[in-house]
Amino acid sequence: MAFLIGGANSAADTGYTVANSCRFNDGDSPHMYKTPGSDGDRKTWTFSIWFKRSTLGTRQDIFGVYNESNDQTESLQFTTGDTLMYEEDISGSDYEVSSTRLFRDVGAWYHVVLIRDTTESTEANRVKMYVNGTQETLVESGLGFPAEDGLSAQVNQQHKHYVGSGSNTAYFFDGYLAEAVFIDGTAYAATSFGEFDEDSPTIWKPIDVSGLTFG
Repeated sequence: MAFLIGGANSAADTGYTVANSCRFNDGDSPHMYKTPGSDGDRKTWTFSIWFKRSTLGTRQDIFGVYNESNDQTESLQFTTGDTLMYEEDISGSDYEVSSTRLFRDVGAWYHVVLIRDTTESTEANRVKMYVNGTQETLVESGLGFPAEDGLSAQVNQQHKHYVGSGSNTAYFFDGYLAEAVFIDGTAYAATSFGEFDEDSPTIWKPIDVSGLTFG
């Protein structure tokens, strides 16, 4: 399945432009969601989104899945310390990995790709996070990285998959979101969603994602 919210083109003049973005005001409890009609691949998936922050220092979920039956969640979130964290809540025991870098520039567009692939034998490869085309260094807390061949706690099951929050009642994002894409069953590299500008190689820009296999 794919969530397409519109888009964000940043500083570069590119051959591909995403036309729109959505403004999320956390005071309005904004969120979008889709509930899959059947379970997908719970070992391997990819999530990509462009974002621009407006508020710092609070937990805000960009992408989250909430299981109402057991009150458990799985999410990509900003922490109160302004790092990016991937968290799986499993019966009160959390798998958590976070970026070492802080994201506090409210004037900048960023692109994040989160890859979860527990078929990887190397622990550190089971969760990868790329921001603007560069892989982030992830540090562990809680239970750290998921176990080999471990199933996603909530993602790709028949629960509400949220963009802009972790549920319909909590952790609302404040800022702009664009071109949110969820890939079922494939660990796509960041270069499947963006590229460095040919003339300004420090600028990361969007590319057309319509040819990807969404699962």
